[in-house]
Amino acid sequence: MKKIVILFFFGLFFAAPSVVFAEGETISINLKVQAADQVLFEGNFDVEKCEKIPDSGEETFNAWCAVQQLADQNGWDISKNWSEFGVFLDSMAGFAGDLENNRWWLWYSDWESGMTSLNEHELASGENLLLVYGTSPLKIAASSLAPPINSTTTISSFYFDSNSWQWIATSTTLLINEQEFEAVEGIYEFFTSTTTPYGISARKDGFVSSREIAIASQLPTRKANLRIETATSSIMNQEIEFSACESVFGLGIYDFNAFCAISQFAPRAQWSWWGEDAFLDSVDGYQNNADGNGVYWLWFDGLEYGQASLNKSILQEGDDLLLVYGTNPLMIFMATTTPQVGEILEIRIDEFGFDAAWNASWLASASSTLSINGDDIFLENGIYQLTISTTSPYLLAASKDGFIGAPAAIISAKEAALEEPAPKQSGGGGGGATVLPVFDFGKAVQFLIQNQSADGSFGPDLYTDWAAVALGAVGGYQNEKTRLKNFLLSDELQASVFMDYQRRAMALMSLGIDPYRGTSFNYIKKIIDSFDGKQFGNASYFNDDIFGILILLNAGYGSGDEKIISSLDHILSYQDDAGSFGGIDLTAAAVQMLSLFSGNEKTETAKTKAVAWLAAQQGSDGGFGNSYATSWVIQAIVAADGDVSSWLKNGRYPLNYLGAGQIGDGGLENGLDINNRIWATAYAVAAALGKTWDEIMANFSASAISQNISGQGGQSPEPEQATSTLENLDIPEETEISTSTPENEEIEVIIPAPENILAVDNLINPEPKQENPVLLIQNKNASVADIDEENSSLA
Repeated sequence: MKKIVILFFFGLFFAAPSVVFAEGETISINLKVQAADQVLFEGNFDVEKCEKIPDSGEETFNAWCAVQQLADQNGWDISKNWSEFGVFLDSMAGFAGDLENNRWWLWYSDWESGMTSLNEHELASGENLLLVYGTSPLKIAASSLAPPINSTTTISSFYFDSNSWQWIATSTTLLINEQEFEAVEGIYEFFTSTTTPYGISARKDGFVSSREIAIASQLPTRKANLRIETATSSIMNQEIEFSACESVFGLGIYDFNAFCAISQFAPRAQWSWWGEDAFLDSVDGYQNNADGNGVYWLWFDGLEYGQASLNKSILQEGDDLLLVYGTNPLMIFMATTTPQVGEILEIRIDEFGFDAAWNASWLASASSTLSINGDDIFLENGIYQLTISTTSPYLLAASKDGFIGAPAAIISAKEAALEEPAPKQSGGGGGGATVLPVFDFGKAVQFLIQNQSADGSFGPDLYTDWAAVALGAVGGYQNEKTRLKNFLLSDELQASVFMDYQRRAMALMSLGIDPYRGTSFNYIKKIIDSFDGKQFGNASYFNDDIFGILILLNAGYGSGDEKIISSLDHILSYQDDAGSFGGIDLTAAAVQMLSLFSGNEKTETAKTKAVAWLAAQQGSDGGFGNSYATSWVIQAIVAADGDVSSWLKNGRYPLNYLGAGQIGDGGLENGLDINNRIWATAYAVAAALGKTWDEIMANFSASAISQNISGQGGQSPEPEQATSTLENLDIPEETEISTSTPENEEIEVIIPAPENILAVDNLINPEPKQENPVLLIQNKNASVADIDEENSSLA
């Protein structure tokens, strides 16, 4: 087409009839005419219809009308070339076609090059028509015109090359709200920090400046449940979708804090500010200490009492935010929601209140009522002993005058194990009932919280990252999570091996922090940069590929992405005939990853073999050699859609093994140093909740990148920022690399805890909203205490 256009531009001139204009109807366009550095015309221009072809009688609003009428209005001489293809402009206002100097008239509509003759192009009202001679226009594009607030958008600059007939990237000067920025090699990463629109254009000497585009940042949204109760009325109780807002006005830091949710949805909310902290004064006319009544607004997140200011308290997706005035909530507590038939289960109704020293506390609620499957039972001391007689569900509710009823709870009993468990006698002497060890989830979380440092960390990076994954899986504990987030955002990761970056990415994603743009370092780019055309990281290993895929599938990459497919083949090449990937830890991690490729025959076969191999490794104590491996196997069972309660060996389940290793402070691995105990306990918390790394990690997208998320193949996205390639990982013989990860943000899938979790109260500890992961190298022939500093840093 280009060659044809040139021939007709400079072919023989044909005499044309005089121009005939139609009177009356017009349309308005934006017209610009530029020859070299000289702008001949720029502005709005009203175009009348004219004949599309001389003497045809057919009149249209075409581009040739605009050229003729503009020339006539300004007294310019024009020459043109009529052919069977239409009319082409050869000269105007003294600027004539010049093949030797590569100069001729070209036209563009809305900054796209014209591909027809001028009279064949019909104009639309408001269209941008550009005619240029001896120069080329610039064009800019943004990866997103509506990016999330406080995110990076890629601005790309191009010029049109009439020789190759394509847009080519070029360095330009960008004008962003009248401030100049340099787009080196045509790329500028622009950070949007306000919802006020940005006007952006590009300029460069010798070129036609681009037209201006507008970028308007959007505030992301999150869903939560907001309930507002007073002693006399229920103000609201509904799911809300609220926008992020500034935690402190004017700082430009946006997050999903409770102040945002309340301000946007609570009727007539009024606030007091103490420095940078916001406190609720009034809702719907209910004022703190009205007329000296001593009643103040209190708040709870998942029945965890909120003691921080509301603007400093972050809500996760699906959190339950409760505001109360003159009343307090009830809560149902029990040691397990999956007892065995024949067991006597103690159920306690707790009520929130303050002691004489104004310390917040949950105490057994005297004179309360427990409802079991619709039958009310009055509890003088708030405690009831329920004999479990059936596997049919028990639906529990609790009420008391002056209090907010507890959220409903369900007991799902199971039949007593048929196998005789290994004897463990309660008390002394020769007899007594056999007691299965139980894992106390609540105490495990408290163990972690009690070992959090003042700066929010849990010791060195390895243990802090795994603790982040664990807390990402747990509801509530917003103050502790906020401190941990602040630490991770300020911490300069001391990475000694590539998988340290993967572990940190899992930690960030588990707490809902964007691994692309939420920190000063782009962790996803680090993973992508390590791809060598076949696999991620060190070509001699595959553990980095397992975790690379787990992370990327939560970072906007589809299961059909070419890099992921290639890496998957690399991983599968390591599975032996028995189904193992080299050890329990790595096989369990591989199962979690393989479970994300539903409907893929190759991965389903590999997963089935791996699960069967893991089942053969279960010990008579119900575990898999140590608490680290046992925790990962539990997550693998859940990921593979398995029922953990069916993994019974010698009368014991995997969580019985974890329970046997738990001591009075709630932590695991007694006898090891505190760092390793934090590590082991963090693994167990995610496992006890039945949460996989994929479920724990929040989902993020490489929004600034063209990517394939459909699972149908295609090129990998190339996220912005980041550096480097994967370091070589030196792993001694007979070692086994294992890794863990959590997450969510936009889509959350909540899977009930497995039936064999014997000490999880999902009322006190609501289901986790987001999660994270990490990596571990453990020598098969050594105790956990023997894991050296270098290898353990991977876990």
